[in-house]
Amino acid sequence: MNIKYLRPARYDDLLTIKSQIKTLPTDHRIIFDQEIYNEEGKLLTVGMVKLYFMDDKLGNRAVMPTLMHEKLSVYFS
Repeated sequence: MNIKYLRPARYDDLLTIKSQIKTLPTDHRIIFDQEIYNEEGKLLTVGMVKLYFMDDKLGNRAVMPTLMHEKLSVYFS
């Protein structure tokens, strides 16, 4: 995870969180890029979360499940 705080959020602020996958994963990881905005539309925080697909029995890295790849690939044509 990587986070850069640009401006503070205040208690009771209404926040908008935008999360996107900018590139279709081709291996064992998926990266989510995120932005957080306040009610005025000012960018407060940017971040990136990198997750790895794992074999649940062996605990090793694994490729993205086929069904997930099929569902995501329509957005990256």
